[in-house]
Amino acid sequence: MASWAGRWALGAGGAVELRENPAETLWRELEEEWSVTAAERRVEALVDRPDGLTFIVGSAVLDSNAEPVPDAEHDDWAWWPANIDNWPPEADEPLKRMAGFLEARG
Repeated sequence: MASWAGRWALGAGGAVELRENPAETLWRELEEEWSVTAAERRVEALVDRPDGLTFIVGSAVLDSNAEPVPDAEHDDWAWWPANIDNWPPEADEPLKRMAGFLEARG
């Protein structure tokens, strides 16, 4: 059973491998899950969740000709407007809050 079934996410996610730099995990997962390499990348934040997990959050800029190819973990993808207020209804509040945080950081 998928842990995030029916949910949209921003980008990729995964676990840090033994002896792997957590920042490098971000870029490895992006390549593994979407077959794209970031032209620019930045670590944005650490987020402690109530369940005890800690997320490392990053942002990536892709080349304008990048064409994501999802792996078997994903069943769809879409480019959403830059303006969070114009996102489709399936964008839930936690997703919007995270995007707003990243947007505010510039």
